[in-house]
Amino acid sequence: MHIYKKTTIKENLHERENCLNEILETMGDYVYNIDSNTYRHILKHIEACKNPQKLNNPSRIIVKDTRKSKTDNEIIIEEETTEKLCPFSQAPIVMEYIAECGHSFEKKFFEEYKAKKYRCPVIGCNKLLK
Repeated sequence: MHIYKKTTIKENLHERENCLNEILETMGDYVYNIDSNTYRHILKHIEACKNPQKLNNPSRIIVKDTRKSKTDNEIIIEEETTEKLCPFSQAPIVMEYIAECGHSFEKKFFEEYKAKKYRCPVIGCNKLLK
C-alpha cells in the first residue's frame, strides 16, 4: 500500500520548475547542442511553472532562445510580445475582450458571437461563451 503526500498545485509546479532547471544545469555545455525547438519547449514549461495563470492559454507563452555561445555562463529568458489575432476575424485585436475561458477576442466580434450562445472557437476549448 502506497501512502501519498498531499501537495498543492503550486508545490507541484515549483517542484517541476526545479526539475527542469536542474536538467538544464546538468546538461551544462550540451545545452548548446540541443535544437532550438527543444530548448524553447523546456523554457516554455519553466515559464508556465513560474506563472500558472498562463496555462489558460499556453499557446501565448513565447520564449526567445538567447543562447550566445558556449562561453556564456548564463542564459537569458525573454518573453516576446506577439500581435494577438482574433479567432473570429483573423485580424489583429484592437479592442481586446478576454472570455471566462481565458482566450482573447476582438470585442465587436465576441459580442456578436456570444449572442448566438456558441462555444469558444479555439481548438480544444469547449466552454460556452457568456
